[in-house]
Amino acid sequence: MPIKMLFICLLALPVWADEADQLHQHLAAVTALSANFSQQQFDETGQLIDVSTGSMALQKPNLVRWHIEDPFEQVLIGDGRWLWQHDVELAQVVRRPYPSDTSQTPLLVFNESLESLNLNYQVNMNDAQCFVLSPNDTTSLFASMTLCFDDQVLSEFSMLDGFGQLTKVSLRDVTSGAPMAEEFLFMLPDDAELIIDDGNVR
Repeated sequence: MPIKMLFICLLALPVWADEADQLHQHLAAVTALSANFSQQQFDETGQLIDVSTGSMALQKPNLVRWHIEDPFEQVLIGDGRWLWQHDVELAQVVRRPYPSDTSQTPLLVFNESLESLNLNYQVNMNDAQCFVLSPNDTTSLFASMTLCFDDQVLSEFSMLDGFGQLTKVSLRDVTSGAPMAEEFLFMLPDDAELIIDDGNVR
């Protein structure tokens, strides 16, 4: 399941700033946040194929927790060194190296510099106060990513993949306070199988 998560409090933006500059100011404004989310996935025809709900937490520079609670519990934790994905029903944990490429891991867009945003993406803003990011890297896991804001708070984001499938996430109860450090610590359950993915292509 794609990693998707994005959530923000805004600063007032100068009218002269271009789209990438405005987005960078949005991203730079947040250092930590928590939220509940609802997630919908649509196939290439627009048919709804999956709905899930849960909670998330983010703390810069590289801590993240994405917890799907319903219908099937899954936990994704990034601790800066490893990315842990725990499928509770299957009692299975996959450990991967923490990624550094935002085109492969959209959540890392929060750490992008303005120079990096301009290098890696085409950034456009529409009338609905949404920023649309189109990766310059043709091997990116997504064709476009959209971040939408409501009253200076990130309220929704979506990702369209190369097959035309859309994942849309709506946030609620967004808070900007730093989450507890324990939220980003992963403890391997005694009954879970550990699978180590070193990230090498064979």
